[in-house]
Amino acid sequence: MTRILATCILCLSFDVQAQAATSFEPSAPVLPSNTLRFYISFDHPARGMVHQSDIKLLDSNDRPVNNAFMDFGQELWSPDGKRLTVLFDPGKVKRGVEAPHSELSPLKEEKVFKITLGTFQHVFRVGPAVRERIDPASWVISTVRNPARTVEIRFDRVMDTALLEDQLEVEDEGGRPVSCIVQVIGGGRGIRFKSARPLKKGGYQLKISPILEDVAGNRIDEALDHSVSKTSDESSGLVIQFVAR
Repeated sequence: MTRILATCILCLSFDVQAQAATSFEPSAPVLPSNTLRFYISFDHPARGMVHQSDIKLLDSNDRPVNNAFMDFGQELWSPDGKRLTVLFDPGKVKRGVEAPHSELSPLKEEKVFKITLGTFQHVFRVGPAVRERIDPASWVISTVRNPARTVEIRFDRVMDTALLEDQLEVEDEGGRPVSCIVQVIGGGRGIRFKSARPLKKGGYQLKISPILEDVAGNRIDEALDHSVSKTSDESSGLVIQFVAR
């Protein structure tokens, strides 16, 4: 009996050590004061071994910011258990919800903060809030020259990295999806599509889902911080054209 118990303890210790955080996203060095969420990714399933309470937001003096994240009573894990989402309270991020003209976000402009999980951390500075809806006309698409395999897009703001991975799609001029590996770059300020095959000369398009968001929850058809009396425009998304030369 003693021998079996000792073996189980060793197995548990190995499993706990195997759960290592690999990234905090968004990882841009400057984030808007109305940032809504962070994603913490792990190299192995960590659900049940890592908890939201283990994640801390520290100010520039390494003092914990109390009640920084919203507590739903249930943690927001990806289906594979390898990504945990933590949210700031939208009621504190949006102006005028808690009190007239208020903004009670724990992230204060021009201050430096640190989000930590054990020894893993990301340090960032807080910039001005972003309260305008996403405008794809401001995006910069790299020049694509045949036989290139990659297309890079630079944004005017930090985007939601999880949504970037599956809410943008490259299609050929006939509307057929182009098989690509997607890589978020610049901590959410850009994205790189790497095609499985060299891109032939001709027209292509970037299909943008209507649910794509920036880190502040703004979409292409609506800003998060909009007047409650204003109705949002229904959108099926947008398409941006580009050419491989």
